[in-house]
Amino acid sequence: MTFDGVGFNPFLELTASTKIGDANINLGVYGPFDNPEWSFNSDQGYSESDILQLLTFNTRVSEEGFSTEGLETQAQTMIGAYLEKQLERNFIKTTGLKATGLIEDVDISGTSELIRQNSDEEFSISAKLNQNFSLSYQRSFSLGSAYKNKVGVEYKLNPNVSLIGNVDETGKVHMKFRVRRVY
Repeated sequence: MTFDGVGFNPFLELTASTKIGDANINLGVYGPFDNPEWSFNSDQGYSESDILQLLTFNTRVSEEGFSTEGLETQAQTMIGAYLEKQLERNFIKTTGLKATGLIEDVDISGTSELIRQNSDEEFSISAKLNQNFSLSYQRSFSLGSAYKNKVGVEYKLNPNVSLIGNVDETGKVHMKFRVRRVY
């Protein structure tokens, strides 16, 4: 990753490879964080859908005689969940923030938005600083939301009431309360 010093928009140049059966598979993420390009390649000439099926199920569905309808979305969801866990683990490990006691936990969600650009899910990362205080960053990559950004903070007044503040991409500050109820 390369940071340009202007906001949070590092340049990504990530590659990964694996061998499944007789296929060598290469994955790549290139470009700025706010608009990365994904590449899925194999030495067998498989399509992106076939590669996602291989990575998810260790086989291509067409070889098993099943229908592929809906499986691409399922594969993308599963890869997105795996990517979230790996990003959380790597963020904690590489920054050292948890080891120093600066944060208690990190939660990353919405990585399927990075794979499936037309989903309505927002990419978000939140860091729990202590039991009552957390920071968050949200970004939408969908064309309909035009790269909306939001930086926020949450303070738990008690286990059931939180005060939430955030700043959107236009610089407007928003404040609200969150009340949790158990029925």
